[in-house]
Amino acid sequence: MVTAPEQAKDYDRLWFERHEGDRRVRPYLPGEFKTWDGEDPVPEDFIGWVEVTQIEPGERARRLLTGDAIATATDVDDEDELL
Repeated sequence: MVTAPEQAKDYDRLWFERHEGDRRVRPYLPGEFKTWDGEDPVPEDFIGWVEVTQIEPGERARRLLTGDAIATATDVDDEDELL
């Protein structure tokens, strides 16, 4: 089963592979922002948007758009790059 963070990462990777530019705004996927302990800091009933910035191919930052950013995440396609 694919988790929401994995689904968001895959959607964004595919989008940037097919489009020029380094930013996109897309609907929030419930559960895509998880803390290290697996908790979701976003209220269950939240309906909103996520700004995704591609830092370089394979590395993206996501920011929840709420008026105040309450969650951010950075994705790296090759997890070995984090070591």
